[in-house]
Amino acid sequence: MIPAEHPTIIEGDALTRRIFAPAAYRLARDTAVVPIVAGEAFRLASCFPVVWRRRESRTELVAVRALLDDVEAQTPAFRAAYPLALQAYPFLLASSTGSDGVTRLLDHAVADAPTDVGASVTTTDGRPSYATTLRLRMLDVIERQLPFTDAIGRSLVDADLLEPWELTFDIDGTRIGIPDLLVARQSAFDTGAYSEIVARHGAPAAELLALHRISLFRAGLLLVTARAFVKRRNQGAAEIAARVSASLVPRHDTDSEPPSASDVVLSSQDEVR
Repeated sequence: MIPAEHPTIIEGDALTRRIFAPAAYRLARDTAVVPIVAGEAFRLASCFPVVWRRRESRTELVAVRALLDDVEAQTPAFRAAYPLALQAYPFLLASSTGSDGVTRLLDHAVADAPTDVGASVTTTDGRPSYATTLRLRMLDVIERQLPFTDAIGRSLVDADLLEPWELTFDIDGTRIGIPDLLVARQSAFDTGAYSEIVARHGAPAAELLALHRISLFRAGLLLVTARAFVKRRNQGAAEIAARVSASLVPRHDTDSEPPSASDVVLSSQDEVR
């Protein structure tokens, strides 16, 4: 569901690895757009826009945490609001079940910002540790709710009730944004077009659509935070460029002044003599 660095089967050496809190991993900290399931919308809609994203084979429900893949571009108050897929990280839900029946993977990623010693994947007697058990339970929740979440997305696509959402801005000469996002067609809310979706999928679908509409107002906060981030980044780059430029300017040694024209003439006359 989410990008991974080096997903591996949970066996052999993987069982002896140590795992850390999501914030310890760059991928979990920085990823701006994270796939979610319908049951998460109630918790996340007050923090981020909850929309759909067009993929090659499906339309997935996502939370947009920022306009750029950088934790500093996220709203500080909501940086700890991790979707389930990131709470479960570095454990992953396989995108498809292989011939070996494996549905759970472990991302072999480096925790570049750990705040503690972490926990082992398994205990000394070979059983899953408490930290592992909690994360696998989160993947269980995702796996149970994913078919329903995808079904709502397919129904909206089939009924032509999703439209492109252009979340792209020009900030200080930098073009930033998230492509391929979709939102519920706003004009259709006044026509009763969504009644068939609700009739087919029940009250949870109605709740998801309502939370989705409310969450779109968080886009303004994403823009404000992105502007502040780009401004800081550009200022930092300008300061570095100024320091580098200053270091390249040749400086005269004040302790040994360059010879004057008269000194040069006298020296030449001495050589002639």
